[in-house]
Amino acid sequence: MAETTEKITLFPSQVVHAEKLIRVLERSPYALDFSQMGLGKTYTGSHIALTMGFQHVILVAPVSVQPKWNDMRVRYGVPITENISFCSIRSVRNKQPSHGLLSRRDYKVEIRKNNEVREISKTDFRVTDKFREFVREGALLLVDEDTVHQERHGADLRVPSSRADHRRIPSEQGGRSRVLMLSGSPLDKEEQVATLFRTLNLMQGNELCRYNIGTRTMECTGITDIIEHCKRIDLEGTEKILRMKHRWWFLNEYNMRRLCYLLFQDVFKRHLASAMPPTRSNATLYKYNGFYDVKNESDRNGLTEGVRALQEAVRYDAGTGRVSYENANFGDLTRALVQIEEAKVSTFLRIARDLLMSDEDRKLVICLNYRSSIRKLKAALSWWDPLVLDGTVSKRKRKEIIDAFQAPTHYRRVLIGNVSVCSTGIDLDDKHGSFPRTALVSPNYSTITLYQLCHRFQRLDTKSDASVKMVYAKHCQELSVLNALARKGGVMKQTTREQVEAGVLFPGDFPRWDEELVLGRQPADLIDAFMKKREERLVPRAAKLISRAYREYLYRPDGPMYRITIRDLMDAYEKLQEWTEVREYVKEDPGHRSLMDACRHFYEKEWKVSQQSESAAT
Repeated sequence: MAETTEKITLFPSQVVHAEKLIRVLERSPYALDFSQMGLGKTYTGSHIALTMGFQHVILVAPVSVQPKWNDMRVRYGVPITENISFCSIRSVRNKQPSHGLLSRRDYKVEIRKNNEVREISKTDFRVTDKFREFVREGALLLVDEDTVHQERHGADLRVPSSRADHRRIPSEQGGRSRVLMLSGSPLDKEEQVATLFRTLNLMQGNELCRYNIGTRTMECTGITDIIEHCKRIDLEGTEKILRMKHRWWFLNEYNMRRLCYLLFQDVFKRHLASAMPPTRSNATLYKYNGFYDVKNESDRNGLTEGVRALQEAVRYDAGTGRVSYENANFGDLTRALVQIEEAKVSTFLRIARDLLMSDEDRKLVICLNYRSSIRKLKAALSWWDPLVLDGTVSKRKRKEIIDAFQAPTHYRRVLIGNVSVCSTGIDLDDKHGSFPRTALVSPNYSTITLYQLCHRFQRLDTKSDASVKMVYAKHCQELSVLNALARKGGVMKQTTREQVEAGVLFPGDFPRWDEELVLGRQPADLIDAFMKKREERLVPRAAKLISRAYREYLYRPDGPMYRITIRDLMDAYEKLQEWTEVREYVKEDPGHRSLMDACRHFYEKEWKVSQQSESAAT
């Protein structure tokens, strides 16, 4: 194990939480951490690995989280032997995984259906001797932000512990290896519980029950494995649930899914999971469903058509307020979502400009779902030189982008990112107290993703308030989607009760926020309102206007933002009664003196010349 350079220091709530998980891992091969995002699961997980003396930590995490764990390895000596992303677990067809823990075999089989023979591709995995050696020596398989990827990668995580290999390894390694799964928003659908049980190899097969053609009856399959395991954990609690025969007497997939979910909530989670109590931060995170005016007529029409297409794609029933994915056309669904988001780009642009110009200190994060929208918005906001964070950015480059945005400067104030990429493993909050955050989000209707994204802006060490707004249009409210979010949020809230009790809002519960007319006013009016409300900041505000005007004068003297800024500056120049105080203020910084000279030069020559030309033309 690498020499530890520093010792991990935990908060009291983290110590209690870590000790509970250690007790779970001492009697069970796996434990689950359902603590809210931002409470330090990375630190408690590292503390557990070091305290229990594992020789190897096999980390499986999203790409965006990997650099943080690498820092834990370097700084605290956490024995992370393998740092694997979800995407690289399986590798690709006809290519072995680079991590060397699995051996992949691709092959084809023939199936006969409707008197036709077809070939389908299949893939098998076997654990390698390298993995077996790790397990014998004592390994902690640590899965970070696991259920964000369960539906897509659940089978991948089951690979190392599948079938005969899984049954043979425990007898070889003497019970020294464990599994720790971390996620602050573990479930938003009941069927994901079965995926979790399959991932942990507690459920053999892919079905809870199945229809036997020979006997023409339904038979219990996977649900039997789950019941037997829960009886070993808590016999009395399991029997209590099974005694509710009026709920389970009819054997079908729906009832067995409900039974599986109740066993997870009342037995499995109660004994094998832990969550830190949400900490009350001095900084407040405001979360809203924001409804805005779409000014552009073509965008209004495009948005209306997109919402209508979305309702048709998911078979929305206006009478019941429900959607159905069973007969949904997912190609039409994707096209509708793209159309809706692209129709909002002009609205995102308008809101962003108003926010950036009304507060020089504010940093803005805009999260979209599709690359075409990101490209358009980046080009439209080119004056602010926005940073872009999406799936095409490498791990090394991602850290550079985040560090540039998080720096306590006015240089890079705008980050445009993909919703999924920005939702895991990164901090986007204000850690200095002078640069409050605002996030504008294009909803992608994934409760887990939206929930995790919000908490990128509130961590244990956040120094200022932040606001996150889901952007919707006033004229075409996507109420069916909001209702769907509320239903999904109910499942998540039952899994994370500690957060609900602490008042944490989930996507289905965000309050409504309607855009006011102030966002439609001219920039000069915004500056007037800003100054009237904060008279004590007149001097530093004027100095910032000088700085911005000079910067634009140097780099983009012919751009529209340059002309708007100069107009704002001159408007503020004339309205400030004590401009001499500004002069005294900027004398403290030689750089500001040159800014004052440049602005005076512009005002006395170019501005007056332009005014005379306009008067003559009139």
